[in-house]
Amino acid sequence: MKEWADRPPEIASLLNPAFCEFLISTALDAYTKSINKGAPYAFPFVMLPLVLHKPTRQSFPRSSRTAFSSWITSANTAIAKVGFAERARNLAPYVKEALIFSMQNGRIYVTESGLLKTSTPTPTPKSYPNATNDVNECIRAALMCGKWFSIIGDFKTAMALLGVKP
Repeated sequence: MKEWADRPPEIASLLNPAFCEFLISTALDAYTKSINKGAPYAFPFVMLPLVLHKPTRQSFPRSSRTAFSSWITSANTAIAKVGFAERARNLAPYVKEALIFSMQNGRIYVTESGLLKTSTPTPTPKSYPNATNDVNECIRAALMCGKWFSIIGDFKTAMALLGVKP
């Protein structure tokens, strides 16, 4: 990873560990409302590329009642799968940086069974008044991913639908 001073401002803003950790925690909170034991370690590595990719998150349905499998296999949402593996690979260092940041700050921890959980689940507002539309879209998308992936059952199914392997 480059030093902060050497990163382009857009990357430093969008991919800073605090913002990425916030999105991961938001999604984990939504995930663990259904599955209290925690999310697989791969969860943030799959969730964040979906949330941060603007065309993908803008194609999300309005409600998590639309099944992830139905959404991802629709012809209208092919943009989510095109280039997903490369986006996930490129974002992996930032996801790791966010996980380290969140663990150092006591926000996320790894359970004895190797699953991720937030230390203190807190209700996440649907939007923040001073945030940009993009930030509010990211928050909504993170909540959606948390709900979706908790419903799927086997997380490997979601990964297979996206064309990636653990």
